[in-house]
Amino acid sequence: MRKKYMCHGGYVYSNDGDRHYIYSYQLPFLYAVPRDECICLTDEIETLGYNVDEYIHLYPQSNGDYTIPE
Repeated sequence: MRKKYMCHGGYVYSNDGDRHYIYSYQLPFLYAVPRDECICLTDEIETLGYNVDEYIHLYPQSNGDYTIPE
């Protein structure tokens, strides 16, 4: 299976103002994409060696909108 997505972890703020970290490996579930189509990064340095323009990049969303970016 060809990898299509790069998942980037990061912080989000909830409605009550609390800050939470969303790990990259949680994003396939939130975006409802197959985990085997994802590269889950723990650090931006891991993008070295990839042509990052070939992937759809997924990030945590504070607004809870986990639709796939176009």
